[in-house]
Amino acid sequence: MSPLSRAIILALSLLASSVFGQTITSVTGDLDHGGSVVIGGSGFGVKSPAAPLKWETFESGSNDTQVELTQSEWISYQDGGARYSTTQAYSGSYSIANKVSYAEGGFATNYFDIGVTDTVFVSQKYRLEGINWGASDFQWKNTRIKDNTDGRAQSGPYHGYGFFQNDRINYRTYSAMHFQMETGGTVELDLRWGGWQESGWGGQELEFVLGAVGVADGTSNITMLFNGTSTSGQTYEGNSLNRTAQYEFKTVLLGLMHANLTAEYANFAAYIDDVYIDDTRARVFIGNSNTVANCGIREMQLPTAWAGGSITVTVNTGAFADSTNAYLYVVESDGTPSNAFTITIGEAGGGGVSGITAPPDSLTASGGN
Repeated sequence: MSPLSRAIILALSLLASSVFGQTITSVTGDLDHGGSVVIGGSGFGVKSPAAPLKWETFESGSNDTQVELTQSEWISYQDGGARYSTTQAYSGSYSIANKVSYAEGGFATNYFDIGVTDTVFVSQKYRLEGINWGASDFQWKNTRIKDNTDGRAQSGPYHGYGFFQNDRINYRTYSAMHFQMETGGTVELDLRWGGWQESGWGGQELEFVLGAVGVADGTSNITMLFNGTSTSGQTYEGNSLNRTAQYEFKTVLLGLMHANLTAEYANFAAYIDDVYIDDTRARVFIGNSNTVANCGIREMQLPTAWAGGSITVTVNTGAFADSTNAYLYVVESDGTPSNAFTITIGEAGGGGVSGITAPPDSLTASGGN
């Protein structure tokens, strides 16, 4: 490398450091699915444990069997909970589903105990089939984050991340995603917006931080990912959530629920796959744009070691095919992203890594930041 090239690289590195709180300067390892990659840079902070609270691809079960019978950490909410399904899968061979054809009830889903935390981040892929846009009052009830240990909607301040409701024939005008937080019947946050995946797989990211009691200093950030594009339906950073009583987040209830069915919905089915849950906003992901806001594909990476200048992850390529150009990001615990580091899926960085194994189908960590 020539002295001029070194000077240019140094200058770009210094510029990035001045713009981003954390900066990626190198990626070493195998960028195949299951490869181990070391991300070098600065300002990454500390994340302990490095792994998320839960990473789940639902590959452990058998088709049409109830999830809780194989994975007891996914606790049934009602009617035996969701089932493994090979009908649709975002990755691997399985997702989990609640189908009307199961005839088990609209609330056949599962929840995961996240301990006690005032911060939660959830990334998930979802798919809806059999929706009749002309029928009225149908609801798809989306993922909820609760302050109690049984995931119940009947108690606690957080009613849920939202639901999809098609309450008019002209759904593009009247239907919306809905998010509500409430305390003892008092609505603290009520947001509605259009935009969801009408066919195929979509994605969602939920970020919530509870502030001090009686102070409007919490954070909510809801991002819908569909058709390879990103829509932050509502983004409220800073003074948004006002915790009027002392409560914490304790469970994540998966959004496989439905209500107000009519005959037009006999073939309705909801699927969820690739669920990532953590009690910090710090994370690593691969996106399809060099701007975070434009990343409509975001594949979560699985950290195995995390320090201020180095992060080791097991690669999850997700929807990215080999030889695809993509962008690696490190996100701080306050939600601030790093610079976008260009990578090519399937290529090895400097040094390479031997003994590649696929990322775990299910990973559960204990503890938190």
